[in-house]
Amino acid sequence: MMTFDALVVGDARFQGGTTSAMVADVTALSSLGARIGLLFVRSQYLSDDRDPPNPAAMALADLDGVTLLDPRPTAAAPEA
Repeated sequence: MMTFDALVVGDARFQGGTTSAMVADVTALSSLGARIGLLFVRSQYLSDDRDPPNPAAMALADLDGVTLLDPRPTAAAPEA
């Protein structure tokens, strides 16, 4: 099982708002040396398959300490 300091789950297809916040949060956590599990899911709110992923969200996987997760394995973060 993989262990992270934080798990971040979101839909990478949103182009503003929540995805912008996710990008800012993950970028900040990465810069602090945190180990981040990043899981992209498909929101029921945005059901159009033609919506492309937000490039800024997809680029998070390239940051230090960020692991892009597949939804199948088990992951955990310590309780606060």
